[in-house]
Amino acid sequence: MPLLALASTLVAAAAAAPALAGVAVADQPTAVTAPVLSTAERGCSPAARFTFTPRTGTYKQAPIRTQSVAGVALCPQTAGVPGFVTSVRVNAAAQLTTWKRAWDTVAGGPGPLGSFERTNRTIVNIPGLIVLQGDAYADLGGAHGISLKTYDILNPKTGSVVTTDGMLVEMQTAGGPNWNFERELNAWAPHGAYPAVDRSQVSMYPARAGMHIAVGMCQAYACAAGVVEYTIPWDRLVGPGEDMSFIPNAWGY
Repeated sequence: MPLLALASTLVAAAAAAPALAGVAVADQPTAVTAPVLSTAERGCSPAARFTFTPRTGTYKQAPIRTQSVAGVALCPQTAGVPGFVTSVRVNAAAQLTTWKRAWDTVAGGPGPLGSFERTNRTIVNIPGLIVLQGDAYADLGGAHGISLKTYDILNPKTGSVVTTDGMLVEMQTAGGPNWNFERELNAWAPHGAYPAVDRSQVSMYPARAGMHIAVGMCQAYACAAGVVEYTIPWDRLVGPGEDMSFIPNAWGY
């Protein structure tokens, strides 16, 4: 599979992963090392505690390094953590499966070994919002691999997993016919995107300053740029007084 095709497929897999429950994560037994704990504070902030246990294995001789994710609620009012952890695992498995299918097409050839790596970390962990970031690197043995950032989002008040499509629909409904996500996506993108960035090329999560965007490697920018990140301010996406379910009330929306 060509590198650009792998980049597009990895982005698409990240978006579609919630529908892929039951995908196997590893083909061979894995070695387990000590877990890494997410940053924690006392009391009910953070809303939950997550552990990321490193695992190693191989697939058709290529090394695989991933993490097993576990989590527990720290507040009585924090809902949905078990289902959220399952969703994170499914998303990670979808990425790994996508790389395996691509590696199947080149494994055993004259080139160097490929590899797959994925780590996770907690980047938002408050009573109104939990976000885990997944950092993946998929290599098919060429000059370089593909880096990808993805975000798993939980509304701990309702226990619902938050999706990109769900956030976009909610903002579109509130904004009406004049609301245009692609317009803002490109207006705030760093110079050099070609062609224009569209929603299929990005991952996103709600941050305090606005919607944080990560443009996939080799998507709209030269591969040498890696993953390109920026933030669209909330006042460009959400009108005054509009109540978005995925933005904590403490942030003003």
